[in-house]
Order: sequence, then C-alpha cells, then structure tokens
Amino acid sequence: MKKLMVVLGVLFAVPHALPAQSLDRYGGLKSVQCQNKTRYFHVEKLGDRWWFCTPRGHGFFMQGVYVTAPADQRYYDRVSAKYGNAGAKWAEETNSRIKSWGFNTLGIYSSLHTFPTELDPSFPVDSHGLHSNPTKLPFIIIVRPALYSMRNPEVSVIGSRPERLLKEPVKNMLHGISKYYKGFRPGGGGADYFDQNMRAWLAKDLSQATELNRLKLSPYRSYLIGIGADDGDEMFGFGAGDEFPTVPPGHNNPSLSWLIATMSPVQTANAMYKAVYRDTSVYTKKAWRDMLVAKYGTISALNKAWGSKYSTFDSSGTAITGEPIASGDGSSLSFSYTLAHPVASPFSIQILVNGVPVAGDIQNGNLYGPTLSSGSVEYSSGRVTFTFVPGKAPARGANITVNYIQNGWGIGTGLMDEDGRPAHQSWLGGDPFSLRGANVTVKSDFDSLLYSVASQYLGMCKTEIAKAFPNILFLGPDSIGSWGAPPRAPVLEAAGKFVDVLSGPGDLNHNHGAIDYIAKYFGDKPIIEGQYRSSQSDSPWASYPVNAPTHDFPSQQARGQDYYNTVAALQNETVSATGSHPFIGVSWWQYTDNRSEKRNWGLVTLRDNAYDGHEDVTATVSCSPSFEQYKCGGEKSDYGDVISWLKKANHLWLLEANSGSAASRRAAVH
Repeated sequence: MKKLMVVLGVLFAVPHALPAQSLDRYGGLKSVQCQNKTRYFHVEKLGDRWWFCTPRGHGFFMQGVYVTAPADQRYYDRVSAKYGNAGAKWAEETNSRIKSWGFNTLGIYSSLHTFPTELDPSFPVDSHGLHSNPTKLPFIIIVRPALYSMRNPEVSVIGSRPERLLKEPVKNMLHGISKYYKGFRPGGGGADYFDQNMRAWLAKDLSQATELNRLKLSPYRSYLIGIGADDGDEMFGFGAGDEFPTVPPGHNNPSLSWLIATMSPVQTANAMYKAVYRDTSVYTKKAWRDMLVAKYGTISALNKAWGSKYSTFDSSGTAITGEPIASGDGSSLSFSYTLAHPVASPFSIQILVNGVPVAGDIQNGNLYGPTLSSGSVEYSSGRVTFTFVPGKAPARGANITVNYIQNGWGIGTGLMDEDGRPAHQSWLGGDPFSLRGANVTVKSDFDSLLYSVASQYLGMCKTEIAKAFPNILFLGPDSIGSWGAPPRAPVLEAAGKFVDVLSGPGDLNHNHGAIDYIAKYFGDKPIIEGQYRSSQSDSPWASYPVNAPTHDFPSQQARGQDYYNTVAALQNETVSATGSHPFIGVSWWQYTDNRSEKRNWGLVTLRDNAYDGHEDVTATVSCSPSFEQYKCGGEKSDYGDVISWLKKANHLWLLEANSGSAASRRAAVH
C-alpha cells in the first residue's frame, strides 16, 4: 500500500469525495469485496490487510467518535434552544454533521437517539413505518459487568419497574490492597473477577435490560458493529504493562498478580459502593490459592519452589463467629465493646443484628454500614465502637454480635495471610511494577495467574454476549493497554483467545516495537486505536493547564495535522514478523469538549460550534454548510480549524482502497 503521509505544514487539495453509489448503506466500500456476505459486521483478512466487513460484504475502515451525546446540562439546554430539542432533532443534525466530516461510526457512550435502532415520534417515518434517525450510522455499544456488578444499580428491565439485578453486589477486590503497595489506586476499583455474581449480572443485563432488548428486535440491528465490555478505568492491571514506557511516562500499571497475591482474602463492607456483604470471600484471591494447590499439592513443595515460608495454603488465623456484643433495647444507638480474641485482621470485622450483617470493617480503623452514623475499631486492643442513625436502633431483644478473624491476613503465616510484608519480599520482591527481586518461579506463577484472571473475565464476557447477540463481534474492554503502552503479555494472550478485535491504547503508531509486541501475544488479529488530542491554547480552555501535554497541540490545525498523519501511518503500519496490516479503525475522543476535565477533546465546543474556523468565533454567524439554518459563534475568542484536516484524514482509506492496489489484494484471496 503506497504511503499517504504528509509532512506537517505542507498543504494540499481537499480530496474529492467518492460518488455515493461507491458505498453500501453501512458505509462499506463496494470495490473492496469481502469473501463472505453476512447479515452482520464481521472481520476478514484480505491479502495482507485486515478489514471490517459490512453486512453487505464490503470492506469498511472504522472512523468513530466516542461520546456523541449531550455533554452536560448546560450543553443540553443550549442545543435544546438551537435545534428545538436535545433529543431527536439534535441527534439527526449531529449524525449528519459527523458524517459530513468523514466519520462513519458512533463510538461507545453515544446517545441512544443517535442510533438507527432508537425510535422517537420527532424522527421522520422510515421505510419500515418507524420513526427512526434518518442519518443511520453503524455503532458500537458497551456493557459494563465489572463496574455495574460492583455498583448493582437499578436497571430498566422489560415488563417491570427498574430493579437491581443482584441480591448482593460483587466486591471491589482492590479495596483490600495491601498497605505495602504505594502506587496509584483507581477510583472505580477492580471487580472480583472470579465471583460468579459478575456472570449473573451480565447474563441478566443482556437478557432483561429494556434498551438491549429493543436493539435485538430492531430491523436496524445489523448496524451494530460490535460490543465492548467495561472501560479501561475499571480494568486496572489490564492497562499499560512493564515492557514499554507510557505516553507521557509514569502511568504503567502494577502487576495485577502481585496485588491479588497480597490483598485481603475477605471483605465485609465497602463505603463507596454502599455495600455490606454477607459473603465475605474475595474469590480472585481464593482462585490464586486454588491454582497453587493444583500445581504444587503441598505447602512444602510451594515453599521449596518459591523459597517461601508459609505454614499452610489457607490462613493460619482463627475465624470467630457470633461473638455477643449486646442485646438491643429499642432505643440505644451507641455501643462499645472489646473483642475477646484480638488481634483482629483488617477487613474481617463484621457487625450483625439477629444474624444479618449491618456493618463492616473498611480498614484504617473505620466501620461502615448504611444504618450507622459512625463506627471505629482499634485492631490491636480489639476496641469496637459504633453508633446507629436515629430511628435505626436495634429492636428490643435483638442480638448484636460480631464476626472477625484473629491473627489472619497481614499477621498470620499462611498463603492467604500474604500482604507483601518486607519479610516476604525475598521471594515476592518489593516492586509491584517490575517484580524486581521476585523469585523466578514466583514470576512464572504470577504470569499464569494473570492469564487465568484475564481469561476468566474475557471468556465470561465472550460467552454471555454470544448467547444474547450471536455473531456480533466482541471488542473487549476499552481499552486493553493504556497511555500508549500495551498490557502485559498474559493479558494479550487471553485476549487473543476471546477478543475478536482489540481496542488498543492510543499512540501505538509512534512505537512499532509495541505493535510487534501486541502481535506476538495477541496473534494475527485486527486492532482499533483510540485517538486523544487537544489544543488547549486554541480553545475556550486556554486558561486551564493540561495533565498530559504530549496529547496537546499549539493550534487546532496542528491537532488536525497530527490526526491526519496518525491515520495515514496506522493504515500503512505492518507487523514485522508477518507483514500483516492489523489496524481496521480509529475512534476520536470525544464529540464535545469535556467540562469536568476542562479539556479541549471535542470536535465541537460546549456552545455546539464546530472547530472549523468558521463556527468557533466570537461573532454570531450562520453555521457551516449544510447547516446554515442554525446560528453559531458567540465564543470568547476566535479559534482554529481542526475539521478540515479530519475530513482529509477520513478520506484516506476510501481513496487508497479504491485504487488498483485494492483490486490486486482481492485477486490474492479469490
């Protein structure tokens, strides 16, 4: 494939659009003929190049936009006034806008109104007699079993009022991270992947959620390209591994295996997710224990292989259950008690009323329960104090008891008591990021654990999605890898087994070695890449500093030029070992600027002006063609033009694929 790169600063003519009849209804290029014509999007390798194939059997290079949705209430109010409503009319015009800029896909987190499957009386009537968006674009959706099985929010389900899908939520296993881990702790946490409640949540969501069932029944279901699972924000440990520096440096994830091996094996409560757990087991740490039992058989064999000194595969602590604290009198709110068997392990203390857990230990000497106003514990002395909120006093005669583990995690000598303490770093190592100093067999077992965890999660998602949406591509988390660096090899190996198209981190085109690394472990399979760029100084956010300056450019033009160069480079990128072209799409983050981040990520400002050098100005002007019926402008200053460069970039694949080289590639496979 001939190169279509352009040196920054060199101007050229805007490419002419291909005739509309050159594309099928989904945006696939008719001159690129796939080997199979199906009723759904799929992927094929034609010659040395991977492609999305549309349901009509034509090649499709995905150029998506994330979060095509009203950004916040202020934006919502503004576009309501501009278009008459912020639902159907806004979505109709927005789809037309992004399509006119050469984008052909709605990325994750887009408004339902932008989807071809969504119905609204404000839309015109289509050929099926339905009120649907007249500008129909292929789209991607995301399910979030890791995040929402922890949150357990109410979900709108068919034939019923909104309801919670689980009786008890999945634990945030990273809530129990060891005190010896000093690195970044993700705000959303990380789900307990081996808890079967996660599978139960996803299965119910896919089979019962109202929105997903509407999609299944829609005559436009064929526009669904694929389904992703969870955001990279909830996939800590699946992000940037230790083989490559991040962009910018300093954002590599620690070894998830080290965190699992050293985290608490039990949790009783979580204040962030407002949860008190009946089942206190952390199943991913239990799976770690079970894996080692299966491999070594005896604790002495494990100790010999690792150079460790564990007394048992389990905990050497003592579980105390049903220890009486007091009897309720119907009015007393405050209680104080000293445990009979200190020292209690952090996370293990659980307060119960008549056998029902009402509060638990959330480490650092704090108790949490939705009916408590306060609660604390001194681990060494065993002193426990807690106060119920008014109106929630235990009833007269109610038995108030406590469960806990004496001398367990962080204190005991068993494998399940492991917390990464300094005395154990001779075999575990003291660096969770590089595992420097860890026993070589420990490192190998950590790789096996990471592969097992990633396989458990990705395999569960693949299986459940396939049940509900047969033949639909599974895109995995958004994204595997982060900050321009791929994940650890075991994550990629698991993804290679279960994921159809890898949603990779941005900036991979800047690192050919990283692309070869992904191909080595993920295999000869396709990739889509996220695109993250701002021009803070040439936007309404000029007074706000940026945290990632490597993604920021001095002008909107420079921002667009970099996108152009990146798209051209990705389309020409090959894997050294195979000569394969793996990239089949990109997604721009995001449609609008982001007010909460104070960041110029958008194609449009939060006044709904395109960054095209015409609309994004101080004067009041007619919007750009073909939207002159609306008024634009009113910005603080005049800003530059990123849209022209995006249009040029988004035409590249059409122009090249329609050339003679496309025909020669087809001849190679037919």
